[in-house]
Amino acid sequence: GELGLVPGQYDAVHCRVRHPKAYPQGAKLKTSDGQEIYMSNADKIGLPFEGDLRDVLVETAVHAVQCAVTLPGVGGNPIYFMSDSNDLVDYITHDIYDDKFKMENAMLFENKESVHSKAAALASSMKLVAREQSIPNAHIDKNKGRKEHEYYGTFVDLYLGINAKCVAHGIGNFATFAARISGTSCVTKHTTEKWGIMTRFDASNTCPLAEPLGDTVKL
Repeated sequence: GELGLVPGQYDAVHCRVRHPKAYPQGAKLKTSDGQEIYMSNADKIGLPFEGDLRDVLVETAVHAVQCAVTLPGVGGNPIYFMSDSNDLVDYITHDIYDDKFKMENAMLFENKESVHSKAAALASSMKLVAREQSIPNAHIDKNKGRKEHEYYGTFVDLYLGINAKCVAHGIGNFATFAARISGTSCVTKHTTEKWGIMTRFDASNTCPLAEPLGDTVKL
């Protein structure tokens, strides 16, 4: 296809950033206009890609890709990036490569230790790609009753996840499901549930890197 992905010759990273258990119970973050959003409502109302929220989402994506690179051979082939935040996908696979974007948003990259600078450095060392994001990812269990075409993006991501050589997944079972269908043993879990009953998974597949959530912004 137009992304140049060949089955078994690319890897996949999935970030489920709107899942309530991705954040501590009761956590809330501010948008750029100072509005506070409870992260537990993210699945219902979405996440504005701005302010502290944007920093946390980018931080999660950077960590997820860094975890993927701990798997054998990952980084040399393209990495297919998918998320339930279309804004995050566009940022990680498009904006971060765009010199005009980086010039117009220079403040994000002034601090070389910022999550945005880390994202730019990571992107410069590998090829992060994604499908066109005009169709949002609809959760089949959370967004019932939509028209068939509104689920196309979800199934495209699932199909490409199934055909990936290695898979880095976080909270939720979307990318885990893809890896189980394909039968790949090249899998790592980059993010764990912050509360409630934990999803069962093989501890040996947990990313060896410490989760950074909360380092950028106090939740």
